[in-house]
Amino acid sequence: MAISAAPDLNLDGFNDVVVGAPLEDRNRGVIYIYNGDRKTIHKRHSQKILGAKLDPKLLYFGRSLDTNGDLNGDTIPDVSVGAYGNVVQLWPKSSIGPIAITYNLTLDADLESARVSSRGLFSKNNERFLQRDILISTGDICEDHQVHVQEAPDFMNAISLRVDVGLQNPEANTVLDVFGPNAWEFSIPFSKDCGSDEVCMGDLVLNVKKGMEVSSPSSLLVSSKNRRLSFDVSVRNRKENAYNTRVIATYSKNLFYASITPPSDGTDVKCTSTRETHVLSCQIGYPAIKKDQQVNFGISFDFNLDQLQNKALVNFETKSDSREEKPADNKVDISVPVQYDSEIILTRKTNINFYVVDVKRKAKTVVKNYNDVGPEFNFTLKVSTVNFPVSLAFLTAYLPMTTKGGNPLLYVTGVSTKSGGSVSCEVNSLIDPQQISKKSFAASFSQESFRGIEKLDCKSATCKSIKCVLKDMGIKSNYFVNVTTRIWNGTFASATFQSIKLIIRAEIETSQPELLVITNKEVPVEITITKPGEMGQVPIGVIVGSVIGGLFLLAVAILLLWKLGFFKSKYQQLLKNAEAEGENQEPQATP
Repeated sequence: MAISAAPDLNLDGFNDVVVGAPLEDRNRGVIYIYNGDRKTIHKRHSQKILGAKLDPKLLYFGRSLDTNGDLNGDTIPDVSVGAYGNVVQLWPKSSIGPIAITYNLTLDADLESARVSSRGLFSKNNERFLQRDILISTGDICEDHQVHVQEAPDFMNAISLRVDVGLQNPEANTVLDVFGPNAWEFSIPFSKDCGSDEVCMGDLVLNVKKGMEVSSPSSLLVSSKNRRLSFDVSVRNRKENAYNTRVIATYSKNLFYASITPPSDGTDVKCTSTRETHVLSCQIGYPAIKKDQQVNFGISFDFNLDQLQNKALVNFETKSDSREEKPADNKVDISVPVQYDSEIILTRKTNINFYVVDVKRKAKTVVKNYNDVGPEFNFTLKVSTVNFPVSLAFLTAYLPMTTKGGNPLLYVTGVSTKSGGSVSCEVNSLIDPQQISKKSFAASFSQESFRGIEKLDCKSATCKSIKCVLKDMGIKSNYFVNVTTRIWNGTFASATFQSIKLIIRAEIETSQPELLVITNKEVPVEITITKPGEMGQVPIGVIVGSVIGGLFLLAVAILLLWKLGFFKSKYQQLLKNAEAEGENQEPQATP
């Protein structure tokens, strides 16, 4: 290694240092030049000269150095470098020209990625980057480049311009000042209509109203046919221009953006939504909303039926690139209580709707089979889905089993389903409790009056229930529960009545009834039972009505006779008769 203090090699007024490294580059050698800086030297070398580039046959280039001579008489010190069997003379050169350099121009250089759109593009290549080659000397050189501005959301901040310069041939003898700048940044400002101070002070006011579908404070019922949730949005600017005004809506997971209703006055509104973040951004009145301008438009969301929540939340906020005087009126938070229509349809089907009691047939007290109980009464409950999948629902059938007097009404003989493993029913000991299918049963019936009772249901009789669970109900599917029963003929043969209805009540409910509702969740299963030859009891209401009706007709008849003069003529005739009798009874004078 060799080192030598050199006079001013770069003519900056400070001495420099040359360092030789003969073993570097696989013994071919390298020298480094370090420029002085006042009382010290720069820690980074300004030049690195490889011996192999001067002559590939050189070895141990830089083993010795001499920097004190001016061999060519240009007043600049020369550098003599020793190598194995050779000496190399290096003559520094003063500024010469022209110099071939390359410069790069970049618009909006502060953007993080080259794929991001710039607000300005060069007209020559329609790109935000431009590279040009140029020859420079000591004089000034100017080149013009046209930039066209795109529709950009940011008009408040100037477009930045970065200029990078470098040699066209980095291996050339000419070098640039390694410690000087090789990049510069400039800005291209926008002209704004915000007064002499060019500071835009806006005052945005945001108003949001719920649509017609949320007219009442109660929960909004959502279905496959009614999935829309709309809002009327109004943005008004009371002060100076509000540039790049936008409304940002953050919405809950049970919603997704559907559409907008543009302003009727033609003001431009553009909205973009990101489903992953559930954020909707609407650009309003591009490039700016002027003073006292108001923009009215509508935003519509649709409910996501895969995400069931009891509230729909939408947080609105308006922003601009101008300064905001009163940010407090720039936000509106809306919460809408929600219920979902499961669209479950419950229907029933029976084998008979009418039964006439055979009064000639005696009630059997020894029951040997189901036929001895009475007629067969079977019904099927059908649960249908439409466009809404339901994960869990409960179906319950309430059967009137005994009267208030303890007489049996229905005898359940079987419960079955036709939906695979999706439906399961809990019947416990309700099916064939007396094991009539296996052995005889001694039944007893007491006389009971059903007069004044129109129906036998869970209010007028004692009921037991059949509970079924329905799981993973897909869309447009049907699920069935079949129940077979017998009507106890002995009870109705011993009872006093003319006609009565036996009513089974079936109802269905979801696992989240406060969220997932069923519009018509109950259905009656009815059969009318009559007993011929039985004397009916005249209701008290009929008797009272008949008396009142008779009195009314009597009053009407009397009124008509009075208007026809019937009572008046009779009265006058009575007066005449009374006068005649009075004359005949006058006393005779005594002589």
